[in-house]
Amino acid sequence: MKRNKFFISIVFLFFNLSLANANPLENPKICADSPDETGCLLNIARIKVLRIADVNKQAEAIGGVLKTNAELNRSDFELMARSFQLLKNKKLDLERYLDLQISIATYFNKRDPKRSNLHIEQATKIFYKAIERDDPKERLILSTWACGLIDENSNIWKNISHVTAEYCSPEFTKSKSKNDEFDYENILMTMISAWVQSDFTELEKNKEILEEKINSLEEYGIKNNKKSIGIETQKIKILIYALQTDMYRRSGLQQQSKQALSQAKEALIGLEKLTNSFEAIESRLAVAYVFNKMYDHEETIASLKPITDIFNDAKKLQKVSLNVQVDYLVTLAEALDRSGFRSYNEIKLSNSEFRKRQSDVLYEKYVMLNYLDKKKGVQSKETFKALNDAAEAGNAIAMHNLGVEYAHGSSTTQKDLDKAAYWYSWSAALGFAGAQNNLADLYESASDADSDMGLSIYWYTQAAMQGEPTAYLSLGDLFFHGKGVPKNYVTASIWLSLAKRHLPDGINKNKATELLNKAFASLDEKSKKYVQSRAFNFVPLKQTANKLSDKPSIGEVY
Repeated sequence: MKRNKFFISIVFLFFNLSLANANPLENPKICADSPDETGCLLNIARIKVLRIADVNKQAEAIGGVLKTNAELNRSDFELMARSFQLLKNKKLDLERYLDLQISIATYFNKRDPKRSNLHIEQATKIFYKAIERDDPKERLILSTWACGLIDENSNIWKNISHVTAEYCSPEFTKSKSKNDEFDYENILMTMISAWVQSDFTELEKNKEILEEKINSLEEYGIKNNKKSIGIETQKIKILIYALQTDMYRRSGLQQQSKQALSQAKEALIGLEKLTNSFEAIESRLAVAYVFNKMYDHEETIASLKPITDIFNDAKKLQKVSLNVQVDYLVTLAEALDRSGFRSYNEIKLSNSEFRKRQSDVLYEKYVMLNYLDKKKGVQSKETFKALNDAAEAGNAIAMHNLGVEYAHGSSTTQKDLDKAAYWYSWSAALGFAGAQNNLADLYESASDADSDMGLSIYWYTQAAMQGEPTAYLSLGDLFFHGKGVPKNYVTASIWLSLAKRHLPDGINKNKATELLNKAFASLDEKSKKYVQSRAFNFVPLKQTANKLSDKPSIGEVY
């Protein structure tokens, strides 16, 4: 199942049934004897995709197969060619267009990053044009798409996190919701957006509202003997609990995740008692999708078995849309390919990466609010809260910026060097060079004797080895004056040369130039050549993308 499909399924719950010809060569069971079972399943998926007549349904199915191929490091030139044709089709819906652009970007991510970025740029350009129209129907589609972006891979995420931060938010979703009637689509989207922005209070509140409404609807159906209502309420329950399972697991709440998964299974049993098994395929796929995300691939395969059996019955298979068949095939293909090959460390890394994306959303939210505050000339409490939320969620740059707030004080924050050191320490430990430098500054200013300078020198060095030019100046200054280290004009000159070369024009660069001239003048010719050689050939162990400004200002984004 394609990645964004799960989010979209939650909003659009109804089946789109189309006839499918039963062909023995398209039965996934034949792949069991293939030397490449995963490839065999993906080939069947391609055959079925190309038979889908509806442009939008075909685009949806192609997106799922392309993303699965990208995830499993496989290629499909035929579907890629067809995807480019579809992008030019004027009948293609906005939602399908955006999804297909990101699917192509995902496919090209490792093969051709520049090409991948072009498709991301095109998707975001169309997105912003559409959002300006402020159409209520489009608004839900766009919000769904923005929330689904959090499930993309890291390289793509770097280019689109700002979209998620701005338009996958409870505030955005709720602003157009209907307060006078049961609007479960908006409630679901509010739950999703609250989870993306780590607002668990909002998530739980909306969950309770939704469960209360669904239970009332279910009781009405039972009381009036309306089977159709019972079927739909069970479908909604499955999707809610499957969503919650994934939310809680990726947030590290294992007990809550297990409970939600148990509820999803219970609802699935209830659904299949009310209807034929093939009519519950999409709901079963939602549960199987979650198992794949939990890396429990054996459970995924077991969940998909009832669907596999349907391929033996031509009459039943005709009632299952080609899109659903494709979703089944790619979900099974991923489960088989990954089964037994994911180590505990890989799973842990994957979960950690996802939580980092959630902190990125919160930091992007702070950046937007901070930008608006700068226009007004004052920082709001909402902006400070967004920064604090991002820092607590684990964003290294947010931790650093919060440290700056406490180190200097602002209109919303009192100066508190202990809190500044706390947040600098967390950011420094996560490898952010700016925080390492500023933490070293705090240790230096707090040191009463040379013997207390060890931590300061350690963090200056860590920052310098990541290419932080302010740390070059600090180390050069320490060696020039012999503070905490033996006075050494050669070493001082090396660091000061790097500072002069890399610092922007301003106070710090002027200071580096002044000290360098004094230190360099005291060296003999041999030492001068040595300094020039070392400075010229110096390469940081890790080049950080973020540098401190010459004179940091409160609330500035570094």
